[in-house]
Amino acid sequence: MDVRDIAQPRRGVPHDKPALVFHDRCYTYGELAAESARLARGLSHRLAPGELLALWLPNGPELLCLYLACLRSGIVPVPLHRDMAAPEAGAILRSSRARVLIASGSLLGAAQQAIAHDSLERIYVIGAPARAGCHDYEELRCEGGTIAVYRGSDDSTGFVLHTSGSDGRAKGVMLSWRNLNEILDLRLSQTRLGPDSVAVVASCLTQSVGLHQSLALLAAGGTLVLLEGYDIARMADAIHRYRPTHLIMVVNAFDRLLHHPAITAASLASVRFAAVGADRVTRRVQERHIALTGRPLHVSYGMSESSWAILNLEGAAKSASRSAAGARCRDPATSSCSVAATTSRPSRSSRHSSATPALPAAWWPRLPQPRTVPRCRAHSWCAPTRRCAPASCSITCARG
Repeated sequence: MDVRDIAQPRRGVPHDKPALVFHDRCYTYGELAAESARLARGLSHRLAPGELLALWLPNGPELLCLYLACLRSGIVPVPLHRDMAAPEAGAILRSSRARVLIASGSLLGAAQQAIAHDSLERIYVIGAPARAGCHDYEELRCEGGTIAVYRGSDDSTGFVLHTSGSDGRAKGVMLSWRNLNEILDLRLSQTRLGPDSVAVVASCLTQSVGLHQSLALLAAGGTLVLLEGYDIARMADAIHRYRPTHLIMVVNAFDRLLHHPAITAASLASVRFAAVGADRVTRRVQERHIALTGRPLHVSYGMSESSWAILNLEGAAKSASRSAAGARCRDPATSSCSVAATTSRPSRSSRHSSATPALPAAWWPRLPQPRTVPRCRAHSWCAPTRRCAPASCSITCARG
């Protein structure tokens, strides 16, 4: 499936089927399609395909619909994390030279002066009274008329995501349409998504894990239960109310959730895929998850989707090894973009990648520990002991 068609009406996905639940309000697939079409029409009056649109919004239906509108119109979203301080947000806006920003009134606050720069022509504000120098978000909701789905080059930029800035500065990563579609295919094929899927997502949609899994869920025709953040009491309540089939979150949140007194084996009985990332998976978390479900957690690691292949824990059973020496895999997330690694060979171009970095030493503690994780995945495009053709490789895992 093409990521640009997610908001389009599709066979097998009823118009009135629940697509999104947020604050107990249900939005159907028909409503998401109509709202994203209105926004696509409005945005196309301000920006052309390939131009950047900065988004500084918390999780919510507005952010999701704006993503769908951008995918439809070819406008490139540049989301800023909801927890960014004004100086960091301003630095990204100046660097990207985005001409339009859509921001939450609560996030924009007193930061308007700090983020202002010469290239930023217009700011639209959601959920706040009109203020000097800003425009009402409602101006973008354009009724009537049609807009064709953008069908530009698969190698042109479709999305810009920023790393978490763990080294002190967030870095932008340009994802092409080909990247987005390969990541979508990966998620659809490996995370057991289907029309009956229900996912409780608390991860920020401005970062890769929450974004890609939410788009894949909608592509599969499932239902997304979106939370504003990692409030464990609300997460536990959502799990008991909606009985999710999919859970994906950071390690710390999974730790608190699994040890919440209200969470039992019955609470997670409907879950068929659960994944954790963004930090080392502790023995405490894995053992608790195995005790409740009988299965280990899958492991992913943020921006580099290749780690999903290396660390995926479900599927063909093979003994976990302390070393993944010699493992090589295709990396859909780094196609057509450069990846900075602690050690790497010079970038080279190929159909799938333009970077061949070695796995940073800091990642090794995140690999499955043999005592904790009894099984490691080996599938058709990544096996711990298999080397594939050089033209389709982008990550070399070597230790020692």
